[in-house]
Amino acid sequence: MVVPTLNSYKELSKLVTSLKTQTYKEWRTIFIDGDSNIEHKLWINSCCSDSRFSIIEENNKAKGIYPSMSQGIELIKDEEWVIFMGSDDWFNSPFALEIMAQKITSPCNVKEIK
Repeated sequence: MVVPTLNSYKELSKLVTSLKTQTYKEWRTIFIDGDSNIEHKLWINSCCSDSRFSIIEENNKAKGIYPSMSQGIELIKDEEWVIFMGSDDWFNSPFALEIMAQKITSPCNVKEIK
């Protein structure tokens, strides 16, 4: 997941909780943080005690949500898929990532068009 943030730690708790309860455990979340206040930075850093979370600072040359998403996608490793989420987003089911992973990795039943 790539999540741009800016002083949004109060909204992020629902997202973080929904991620930690996922049955699919092979995920990671990169917070791309703008110039947030100290309360936000402390809260985000406390999340990063779980190694599946990491934080990087937003590029000063290109600020905003879309440049942050672009910055985050550059950190995606080969064979990883990316989900962009906002600070106020969350998964409403603990099976959400598991279902997505099954759909993404299952062979397609594509019929040849003649």
